[in-house]
Amino acid sequence: LQYSLDEPANRPRWRAGHGLARCQTPALAGGITGALPLMRRATQRGLVTGKRLPIGICDHCEGEIPVRDWYSSHGKPRCYCSIDCRNTANSRAGNLVRAAKLRQAIADGRWQNPHHLHPPTGAEQAARARKGRLREVAEGRWRNPALDPAARVKLSRPRSHADDPLLHRALEQLKQGARMVELSAEERERYLVYRRDLRQTRRAEVRAYQRARYRRIMDAADPTARDRLRALWRRQNQRRAA
Repeated sequence: LQYSLDEPANRPRWRAGHGLARCQTPALAGGITGALPLMRRATQRGLVTGKRLPIGICDHCEGEIPVRDWYSSHGKPRCYCSIDCRNTANSRAGNLVRAAKLRQAIADGRWQNPHHLHPPTGAEQAARARKGRLREVAEGRWRNPALDPAARVKLSRPRSHADDPLLHRALEQLKQGARMVELSAEERERYLVYRRDLRQTRRAEVRAYQRARYRRIMDAADPTARDRLRALWRRQNQRRAA
């Protein structure tokens, strides 16, 4: 005998309260053999679970369940000691289904990296790094990064801007999160001059690279190609100016 929830006579009827244990269908209540495949599928999906460990022991964390909570209000052995254990066990039971769906989405090209959809903020990354360091300290695995050979080599190098203490002090304060208004007038003026010189130097480097690249392209091209490239670049420059 086949059992289907599509038929009105077999649809669930809910008694007082909520939850799977209070739901009855004619097939389940009457003991029809066609309901067995449905029970088997529900068990595989984590909707109906059986007690795995002895009564009084949590099936997830294997901790003790208080004697007054050994059985549920329906008279069934309680599987988990808390809601967190129950949710974790159900999540792990459904991991196979989620993994299969994820692999299928990757194969179909529909998967997107959550990191790009919701990138972590700086505060979140700092909190995660702090938790990792604290965990290493608690486990006795943390070591001072400055004691690493590569770090020793780096620390032995001459300090940047050692010949300009004013600029060095301004850079260190800004690196620690200070604002421009918190710097002294001399430090602020020296930092602004440094940034202006840095922009000019980088702009000169970019222009020198572009001139060298232009010369390489023009030397390798014939006269016809040179005229075509000049016309193309002229149109591009006109669009930028507009």
